Amino acid sequence: MVWFAERFLWDGERPEWTWVPLKSVGPIRFGQSKEEVSAALGEPITGWGEMYARWYPFSGVGVDTYYDQETQTLAAVAVDACRGPQVSLDGTPLVGRLLGT
Repeated sequence: MVWFAERFLWDGERPEWTWVPLKSVGPIRFGQSKEEVSAALGEPITGWGEMYARWYPFSGVGVDTYYDQETQTLAAVAVDACRGPQVSLDGTPLVGRLLGT
């Protein structure tokens, strides 16, 4: 096995999510609380402190979530291109692909 094999998942091992602009990414919806996001992803929040006041990583799923400071609701999602879900928009893959393809 090569050195990087444990650092990424093959396409067939990754869930497929759809991005609906300004509404949702896969099972999570913009405007959800961190508890709702946690439930939707099936991964518990293990700590929420000053360090994570605006951002929380869901490492098991391969996504980082960012929250509006005033409302503490989901405002943005970043997907790990090597371990996170395959995200598409209108059938076009957005994650883990070469630019221009």
